Amino acid sequence: MNTQTIEQIERIDKRRYRLNLWRAIALLLFVGGGLARTFVPEETPFWGVFILFVYWIGVGLTIVANMTFIMLAGRIRRDPELNEALNNEMFRHYTLRSAQWGYYAMSIMGIVLGGVTWFRFGNVDIPGVVCCLAILFAGAFAQTIALLVYDRTR
Repeated sequence: MNTQTIEQIERIDKRRYRLNLWRAIALLLFVGGGLARTFVPEETPFWGVFILFVYWIGVGLTIVANMTFIMLAGRIRRDPELNEALNNEMFRHYTLRSAQWGYYAMSIMGIVLGGVTWFRFGNVDIPGVVCCLAILFAGAFAQTIALLVYDRTR
């Protein structure tokens, strides 16, 4: 492997990390904005519009970041040297471990929300859409953060 190839691999690895970071930010805005929309009444003029704006920024960022990430992953898979260097056993292990953390976060959030609903702490009724969005948000965000942490330690 020559120096130019090593520099290209490092550059693409840094780009993949930055794209994962942008995906985390987009996920926070998208799903977090959708979750916040369920809490804020639509009658509030400023906060309702602000949360809707954040939500749509998250939607746009999610589309752009994911499409760019898919194109980069396709480029990595098409090149045998890049595929061998960047999709190695360690990266697959980190990806599976981060998915495991996402599963744990979803399970814990489900247990917490189930406990709050079951025991009616503070006489609070939580709508089903809030429970579903909170569980998805916790799992996806924990998986994304874990992937960023694992990928940085590589």
